[in-house]
Amino acid sequence: MIEPFGRCFNDPECEDIICSSDPYCCRNRWDDICILQSDAVCVGIDKPSCCGCTIGQGGPGCIDDPECENIICPDDPFCCGGDDNGFGFWDFICVNTALDICQNSIN
Repeated sequence: MIEPFGRCFNDPECEDIICSSDPYCCRNRWDDICILQSDAVCVGIDKPSCCGCTIGQGGPGCIDDPECENIICPDDPFCCGGDDNGFGFWDFICVNTALDICQNSIN
């Protein structure tokens, strides 16, 4: 169930886990991606590719989903620290690409 104010009222312990890794879920809206994350973390349901890579990682690549890295990094090497100068990190462009992949897998 999508909660308008970013809360998962059914399981506060699970909510704490998800909100610590993806603050959007509690600060903004408990959306489909938050639901997928909570299903994976708290129920054990497999999470579709890239749904764990929808926030900035602070460094190169997406440590939570190597499969997602394999999808995104060949097209955008910057996401994994491999641009022409050897720089890069998981920035908002990488996040948006991951969001697109995740959302397309649940639609």
